[in-house]
Amino acid sequence: MMHFDIPDPIIDSTRQMFKELENDLRPSKIDLGIGIYRDEKGEAPVFKAVKKAEEILLKKKQKNFHPIILRPSTVNGFSPRLRLDVVVNIMTNLAYHNNKITVFGGDQLRPNIYIEDMIRAYLCVLEAPLHLVSGEIFNVGDENLTVNEIALSVKKIFKESRR
Repeated sequence: MMHFDIPDPIIDSTRQMFKELENDLRPSKIDLGIGIYRDEKGEAPVFKAVKKAEEILLKKKQKNFHPIILRPSTVNGFSPRLRLDVVVNIMTNLAYHNNKITVFGGDQLRPNIYIEDMIRAYLCVLEAPLHLVSGEIFNVGDENLTVNEIALSVKKIFKESRR
């Protein structure tokens, strides 16, 4: 067996942000891997830029332009360019390659939707009567599971598939 010394990567601004996020112990932090904080009502706010873009689009609604906004939760599932920063995909990768999943904490909630369900949501609004969807915003998600629940689900699928 050979071992190679790999130098530490240069810390860029994004990595530095993640490092600062890890060290932030405020209870209002929602650990989604990107550092979103709850407001005083306990709700996760929509990013200001997203909200502004939605407002601009909705104001442009007219006879021949019907904006429909979908806000997907975390989309997971197989793809040729698989995202390995999504908790379901991370755990599936660990289970497949290491036959083991390690969970830190576990009570954190993760909103998820499977890619095929997200596609159905897009098709649903595209095929719906305009008077029902034009100028509307839809939050699209399937499950809001804890990290522990996701881990148990992945474990069960791997256990059953290896029988």
